[in-house]
Amino acid sequence: MPAASKEKKRVLSVQMLGGYSVALDGKDLKLSKGAGGKSARLFILLAYHGEEGVSRQEILDCLYADEDCADDAGNLRVAVFRLKKQLVEAGVLEPSDSINVRGLFRLASEGLELSVDVRQFEEAAEKALKLQDDQEELLEQACRMYVGEFLPSLSGDMWAAGKQAMYQNLYFTCVRRYLKLLDSKEKYGKMLLTARNVLRLYPYDEWYVAELDALIGMGRWKEARDTARRSTESLMERMGLWPSEELEKRILKINSQAQGSFKSLQEIQSELEEKKSDEGAFSCSYDSFMGTYQYE
Repeated sequence: MPAASKEKKRVLSVQMLGGYSVALDGKDLKLSKGAGGKSARLFILLAYHGEEGVSRQEILDCLYADEDCADDAGNLRVAVFRLKKQLVEAGVLEPSDSINVRGLFRLASEGLELSVDVRQFEEAAEKALKLQDDQEELLEQACRMYVGEFLPSLSGDMWAAGKQAMYQNLYFTCVRRYLKLLDSKEKYGKMLLTARNVLRLYPYDEWYVAELDALIGMGRWKEARDTARRSTESLMERMGLWPSEELEKRILKINSQAQGSFKSLQEIQSELEEKKSDEGAFSCSYDSFMGTYQYE
């Protein structure tokens, strides 16, 4: 086996979900001041497309479509030059590596492995959704991998905004499938945890319903009442939305159970009260007995 094949590959990790960061072998890299610069946005495009690469025209459409510039191609050459310089200085690429090979742009270097969180999430989600059986573990993994929106700092870019919507929908599809599966198996603890994880990212009516279903399934009625109150306040006061029909159904169910519990408590209290009896020389309640005893 050639010696080169035995060498451990450098791992370039790029986070695009819930934020943006770059690391080489676990150490953070500061390739630019942020994700908004041209070189940084070019790097993001190259990292996102990975081994398959991205065409010159697609890069021009993504980076320069909203700009009135006579020489987009020249600006792209400058951005490529600056990015290549940064990547070589950071130890990501070798001086002999090329970003542009006959009009196809990609990050490629001997011994370099590219790891992009959003691509890993996409692969895990699609794999989980294709299966008909034994989905639970894969769906749980996919839901856990989505930690926030795709490149939130680039939401003004058309291509990034489109990807944000795509990955959000893919995440929601996985969550709905996973919650339905957990509900059918009566795994309400996992169901509650999943619903609350989604709510931290997207405080939508649908996920409040899932949270209440989990609490109802576990019989945690008091917590369900408190949660229902907070959810309606959040929807109506903060977001200006009226609770959906499904959420109102859960609230009615919780309220009717609370009334039933109150009646049950009355019945229990009635049963605990001492009943009068005509038997024996003297019969009185416990309170009467204590008063008489203290008097005597």
